[in-house]
Amino acid sequence: MQDQTEQPAIRPDINMDELIIRINEMDAVFTRFNNQRSLVMDCRIKAKQFGDATALIDSNRPDSTYYNRVIGFTDKALHLLDNILKWYNENQSACIFSLAPTQQTEKVLDAFKIKELCYNGHDCIFHAIPRESSLTLPEHISIEQVTQDTLNDLFRLMETNNWPIKEAFCHQNRDFYTRPDFRFYLARVNGQVAAMGSIFIYKDMAWLSNDATADEFRRNGCQQLLIDHRLDVALRNGVDHVITDTEFGVTSHRNMLKNGFQLAYMTAEFIKQRPERKG
Repeated sequence: MQDQTEQPAIRPDINMDELIIRINEMDAVFTRFNNQRSLVMDCRIKAKQFGDATALIDSNRPDSTYYNRVIGFTDKALHLLDNILKWYNENQSACIFSLAPTQQTEKVLDAFKIKELCYNGHDCIFHAIPRESSLTLPEHISIEQVTQDTLNDLFRLMETNNWPIKEAFCHQNRDFYTRPDFRFYLARVNGQVAAMGSIFIYKDMAWLSNDATADEFRRNGCQQLLIDHRLDVALRNGVDHVITDTEFGVTSHRNMLKNGFQLAYMTAEFIKQRPERKG
């Protein structure tokens, strides 16, 4: 596992312990929301509290490492570990614990080893302070908020990027994509839909996600412009922290750094595979 102590620190005036608690809360809410707005299949997610930890299960996706997660688990909930694992076992689902560095205590890691929870990789959490837009749009590029009238443009771009979607769910879940707390933005190059990105606002935090660009419009700077625009949207909506997650070293990571994001921390993922179905 990568040494968590070697990560760059975010601004010294930000309380990391408090920030992690807030990110965990938002992560659980956003995960449930993403399940509800699915364009692939019916929402089957359910949540259960075990102390301060939120456990999520999607019976339609029992092997998903995103929808079957325990978020916010600390050594204060160690006495509930057996109950958590039992709940996932009863639901025939994989169980993934997502731990921030402060949650990776010796007691927790020892307990995971005893219960045969295996390290399954990591995720990078990035942080930025919202700010006014600092970039000027080139004449051939425009950015617009998706409305009910332009949702089909968004769905077509999703399909172009090999996002499997079903027409019935596009009709059923349309309203999720134009809510005040969840907005998509499209970048157009010479009037053609080129790229997209979303922002989810929860309390006084925002989460950027769903960044994607059509292959033929790459290297036009669309994603950098979309990130800059959403940081401005966050500022205008009273947000004080903007969060995103991405793999380390990929294009999205580099785009975030260009727009003032810092690596806040890296979560460690531990998995208990779902049991073999009987019969």
